Amino acid sequence: MNLQNIETIVLAMVGADAYAGLSTDASKTADFALLHQCVNLARDEIKANAYIPNILKLDSITTVANQTAYDLATDFDTVKKVRYKTSSSITDLIQVYTENLVDALSGDELDTAGTPTMYRIFGESSDVAQIELYNTPGSSGDYIYVEYVPTFSALSTSTEEDIILKKYPNAVIKLASAYAYQILKKDMVNFDRYYMLGMQECTAINARELMQNSHYKDNPPMSIRNARMSRSTK
Repeated sequence: MNLQNIETIVLAMVGADAYAGLSTDASKTADFALLHQCVNLARDEIKANAYIPNILKLDSITTVANQTAYDLATDFDTVKKVRYKTSSSITDLIQVYTENLVDALSGDELDTAGTPTMYRIFGESSDVAQIELYNTPGSSGDYIYVEYVPTFSALSTSTEEDIILKKYPNAVIKLASAYAYQILKKDMVNFDRYYMLGMQECTAINARELMQNSHYKDNPPMSIRNARMSRSTK
């Protein structure tokens, strides 16, 4: 569904003005813009609460000898995995954080050149997130491969559609309706109701996405584990 289709249904669900009236009435320009933001907020909620491999991106960064920090992609949101590739090997790097940086590093990784084994997402340069490597890369021409969740560009044109709207319109509609109740109608009771419905859709998304992945391994449901335990203790 494109943006207009989604918003038409959302307005009907929350009992607001019809799409045609809201989109053409100059006195309601602000409400129409807020409606777009309700959909954009819904997309961000789905991204944060559902596992959707299709939205992941891969950024390739070329190293410079003795340079520790590198700019990440302009649409970087959260990191999933970082690999370091030399001419002879590829290594999965371990993430460390500001709070445990000193404890995690041993020796002189902070300022010694070598092959990195750890990374930290740290700071920004010109509003772009940065990644720091430890050890500092000793060679130019190696590669940092960053698999990441991107930020979404805001939708505002009626015909716009992204992969979230295409694959999971029900989740977008329910969460956008929640925000429409909160922002346009000032109705927090229905916000809570529709937000819960949207979170249930996110659970369904996770089930669908993970069912398609034959390599995904997880514990069996608690009911099955309890049944196995009861059999083994008799």
